[in-house]
Amino acid sequence: MIYSFRKHLLLLIFFASMIMFISCKDNWAARTELINKDNSITLLDKVRQQPELSRFVDLLVKTGYDQVLESSKTFTVWAPTNDALQKVPAATLNDDVLAKLFVANHIVNQNYSVALLKLNGLSEERIQTLNGKYITFSQNGVDEAKLIKADLAVKNGVFHEIDAALEVHQNVYEYVSGLTTNGQKQNNFIKSLNYDLDGAGNKVYAVSGTRNDFSEQIARLSNERGQFTYILLTDDAFDQEYNKLNKYFKVTRTDSRYDSTTVYRTSWNVIKDLVANTIVPIEKLGTSLLSSTGVNIPIDKSAIVSSYRASNGIVYIMNKVNFNVLQDKIRPIVIKGESLTSYSQNDKSANIFTRIRSDENGLQFSDKFISGTGVASFWARGRINNLYSTKYQVYWRALNDQSWSTATPSAPVNFKQKLGFSSAIGSTLPYVDIIPYTTVAYNDPTDKIRPRAPFAEVYLGDITVNTWGNTFLYAIGDAVTTAGLNTISLDYVKLVPIN
Repeated sequence: MIYSFRKHLLLLIFFASMIMFISCKDNWAARTELINKDNSITLLDKVRQQPELSRFVDLLVKTGYDQVLESSKTFTVWAPTNDALQKVPAATLNDDVLAKLFVANHIVNQNYSVALLKLNGLSEERIQTLNGKYITFSQNGVDEAKLIKADLAVKNGVFHEIDAALEVHQNVYEYVSGLTTNGQKQNNFIKSLNYDLDGAGNKVYAVSGTRNDFSEQIARLSNERGQFTYILLTDDAFDQEYNKLNKYFKVTRTDSRYDSTTVYRTSWNVIKDLVANTIVPIEKLGTSLLSSTGVNIPIDKSAIVSSYRASNGIVYIMNKVNFNVLQDKIRPIVIKGESLTSYSQNDKSANIFTRIRSDENGLQFSDKFISGTGVASFWARGRINNLYSTKYQVYWRALNDQSWSTATPSAPVNFKQKLGFSSAIGSTLPYVDIIPYTTVAYNDPTDKIRPRAPFAEVYLGDITVNTWGNTFLYAIGDAVTTAGLNTISLDYVKLVPIN
């Protein structure tokens, strides 16, 4: 019986292997059939055989790429017709450097064909050319050009004939850096983010700096491998967004740190949400575009002044991007209870817990729970970073699931706690009763009902923050020493900006 089972198993494995082998063989056959179609000539020979490509042949010779296409290496060539080359500026074709960049933009390493795109289930593929730029090859064409002849394979590669020349596009950074009219305020601010490090590792900002905050934190727009949709605001549009955000980044520091000024913080928050890590052509633009920072960029196509298709993306110059500040930019701040990690006394670690609990819907959450310290007004503290200068509504979620009183079994153990903030805010909210989790008698055998109320957010009041920056949040127990009455419990605190 065991022998029979093993025999059938081996046969099953054999047939499965044969199916995989045949499938792989078929795929490889399709590939080798294409690239070995005419193994007697080179790519240069193939291009020379097409009379309508004589001008491209001349350019190959002028730039030295004729020798490249006669080598033993494998290439793919997209050759524009004589008619297509007539539309290329003479300044490009007559300049030795520009002509070489232009020709190299039509040649890539390795084999790329429509047949292989289809075989791999790809509608298009982005490929790096010999000049370092990227082009997009599809089943119908490459970039803006259409295929006239496709998949003509020779011994050292694949040849395609196209109806338009492949322009050498600047990358996004090159294009926007070269502008002298639109987008100057945005461009100049990003240039001002250049810096070097001094001997102590501190940033020293200067236009001559070799590093840049925007490139490191948001997007390196010079990266040819990247794919970007970049919104460049006209100066008026930049001012409109700046004026909407300015009040949320009020800074009163008197030191000279560039990155601590109101102008810096406001300008940074204007420009940081204007890049998407994908290329979205105008015909596919909707009413919003998700930025790399997770913020929806409102898009009004009528506000597009101009656009430019870069080698690594697309640039839209816009005279309006009407962000809804309290929806898109200035968002609620959530401070988790477990992020409170310093305490009024350091000898109470046995009384401090980070717990995992389940809410009334069975969803797990973690919270901070402190009980039995014997210390009046014991507190736990955590840091709040990048707090906007505005007015907030304050909420918390705090669970009271501590044990019932042993002295009075029929009554739950209730306790009070409050939130405090550092002097930067100058506000301490009042004590609030924490509703017990269980609402039935301690010894009641039907104790199975769990109310929803203890899991809901509770509104605590409003606070006003006068300056942008960092501060501390305090969860403060009741001013008593009785165990169970000076408990602290906190899932999270939420600060919701309201103006």
